[in-house]
Amino acid sequence: MLHSIPHRPLKLHSGTEFSMRCVLDHTLYNGGNDGGATPTWFPYYPGYYHYKVDTTVEGDMLIPMRNEGRIAGTKCGLDIIMPESTDEHCDLMIKSNSGAILVSRDPDHSEYVPMTFVCGKEFSESDFDQSINDAYAAAITLALTPLEEYTWNVVQIDVEMTDPYMQGCGITESRDTLFKPETPNIYDADGREIGCKIDIQTAKEAAFYCPAPYILDPPNCFDQVYVNGEVKDLSEVSYSLVASRTNHFVTLKVDCRVVGAGEMLRQTPPLECRCVTIKGVVLSTIQIENYYA
Repeated sequence: MLHSIPHRPLKLHSGTEFSMRCVLDHTLYNGGNDGGATPTWFPYYPGYYHYKVDTTVEGDMLIPMRNEGRIAGTKCGLDIIMPESTDEHCDLMIKSNSGAILVSRDPDHSEYVPMTFVCGKEFSESDFDQSINDAYAAAITLALTPLEEYTWNVVQIDVEMTDPYMQGCGITESRDTLFKPETPNIYDADGREIGCKIDIQTAKEAAFYCPAPYILDPPNCFDQVYVNGEVKDLSEVSYSLVASRTNHFVTLKVDCRVVGAGEMLRQTPPLECRCVTIKGVVLSTIQIENYYA
């Protein structure tokens, strides 16, 4: 439990949690403004919103952001709740669930996504000279300096991501958001999604997800790929494609600096990997096209 919140950002690593308590700071108590004040965390609905700090010529501004707008991944991968709230204190818990996939949609932060929350007094209508509801208040942009009279703590949580955010596909649940939405999907004759086909020159990188108990085919995808149904080492096919692994994905990236002499852009045949059952039933397929070979 954190009662005295440090000014430096706190790092929330994968599989860990923070529990923080917002209490009335009597050293900042102002009888005119804070009499009967109820401590709470802002923005409202922290399970859906957080602040992003934006530095401007007028000072630091707190910009309300939707959580899902900056962090995606497996369903319930990141939990943010207020388990207890009284007239004396308000608790906030942030949990990165073990085994979950978290990816950053924020182009400026790929490894850690900063989320800011404010411990302060409950807003009243007189604070804004207008009637507001909770949903409206969650979307209000705030300046840090004017907040000083009723703000007691500003805390930044840097949430660790587990994997990169790329075009890709694989075995996912319906509410998972693991890959970029512009990923071109492949469908069977009945209109069911069975994989994706990625222009690697446009996307620059691709990811494939095949969790246990399912099996990658070839087993060393993308170090090995199918080409016209034949398994080949990636190094035999292209000098400019680089295979690697993250915590949950196998990935493929383009390194245009090492295009081999005589290599040409090829649309076909696509380079292919599959995710199959132990009996060999194909569940998902990724195809890579427009590569140097």
